[in-house]
Amino acid sequence: MFVFQVIGAFWYFFSIQRETACWHLVCGNRSGCGNSFSCANTDSSVNSTLLHESCPVNAPNTTKFYFGIFLEALQSGIAQSSNLPQKLFYCFWWGLRNLSSFGQGLQTSNYLWESCFSIFISILGLLLFLYFLENLKTYIKLATKSSDKNGKTSKEEHKNRRGKREEKKRKRKDQLESEEAVSMFPTRLALQERKVFPLPSLKVQAMGTRYYRVHQLHKSITPLLVQAETYVSC
Repeated sequence: MFVFQVIGAFWYFFSIQRETACWHLVCGNRSGCGNSFSCANTDSSVNSTLLHESCPVNAPNTTKFYFGIFLEALQSGIAQSSNLPQKLFYCFWWGLRNLSSFGQGLQTSNYLWESCFSIFISILGLLLFLYFLENLKTYIKLATKSSDKNGKTSKEEHKNRRGKREEKKRKRKDQLESEEAVSMFPTRLALQERKVFPLPSLKVQAMGTRYYRVHQLHKSITPLLVQAETYVSC
C-alpha cells in the first residue's frame, strides 16, 4: 500500500517539474515571462497566454512539448488542485494501476528521466508480483502441510481410540472369565474329588488357582489340628 502511494507522489512531483521545465524552455530570454512562476507572484508582466499556448495540455502538441506519462496529471487538474485528499487518492490510484500492470499502459516521451522512471515502475511491479506469488506459495505449502498433519493426527487418534476400545473389551472379557472361574471352582473341585474328571485338565484362572491352593492348605492342616486337639484333651 505504501509503495503505491510513493510511486504516485513521485509521479505528481515529476508532473509539476515537467510543466515548469516547459515554461523555462519557452521563456528563455524572452520578455513577458517575469522573474518567477510562483502562484504568489503578482507581476503583471507574466504572459500566461504565451505559456499555455507554448505548453499545451488540453490539446497536446508533440512538436512543441510532449509531457509523456505526466500529461494525465496536468489534464486531470490534479497538479492545479488544492484539494489534498483528492490528490492523495488520485496519485494512489495511478501508482496502483501502473504497478499492477507492470507499466504497460505508460506512453513515455524521449525524456531520459521519464524513461528511467517508467522502467523502474515496470521492474518494481514485477518484483512485487513475484513477492506476492512467493508468499502465496508459502501459504499454500503451510496450509497443505497443516492439513496433512491434521489428517495424520486424526488417523492416529482414531487408531488409538480403536486400540483402547479393544483393550477394554479384552480386559472385560478376562474379568468375566476370571469371575466365572472363581464361581465355578468349588463345583469343579468337588467333581475332581469324586474323580468325575481330572482337575489339571481345567483352565483355571488366577483367582481360581489361589482359591484351590488355599483349599489344599486347609485340607492338609485339618488332620494336624485334630491330632493337636486330641493331645490336648488327653
